Formats: sequence, structure tokens, C-alpha cells
Amino acid sequence: MPPLKLRHGIATSGRRTPEGNRLVGGVPNSNHLDGSSMDYDGPDLNALLAEVRGLPGVRKAFIHKGHVHTDGEGWNAPYYGARGTTGLKR
Repeated sequence: MPPLKLRHGIATSGRRTPEGNRLVGGVPNSNHLDGSSMDYDGPDLNALLAEVRGLPGVRKAFIHKGHVHTDGEGWNAPYYGARGTTGLKR
């Protein structure tokens, strides 16, 4: 499982239900549905991006709509909030 807290930010979204994914505008085949994606937020997205790129199993990481999105190999990200739609608040 990827970390929930990092030096430069915190996890805001992990696994999602299909309904939760739809409610947040996720794509129908989102990797959040199987727990292989995590979103992170923090005060310095460039520093956070550099940090998450060093996580074990990261396949892809990029800044997307004001947060850092990551896809990982072998991850089993947990759900966050109601239906997996809301993240931790910074």
C-alpha cells in the first residue's frame, strides 16, 4: 500500500467505488477503482511530485487539476470518505 502521509503532502484519494468515481468525474476505467491509484495534495506540488516519483511501485505520477496523481504497481490503496469520494483535508 502506498503511504498516506509524505514529507510534502498527504493522500487525498485512493480506491473509489464506481458510484464515487462517477461523482468525482473520474474516467470509467479509472485505476482508482481497483486501488492502484492515489492522489496527493500539498503546498508545493512540484516537490510533492518529485517525492512520489520515488515511491516503490510507482508507474506514473503527474500534476493533474491541482493535485498529484499516481499509479502504482501492486498497490492496494484504501477507500477515503463516503463512497471513496472525499479525501483528507489539508
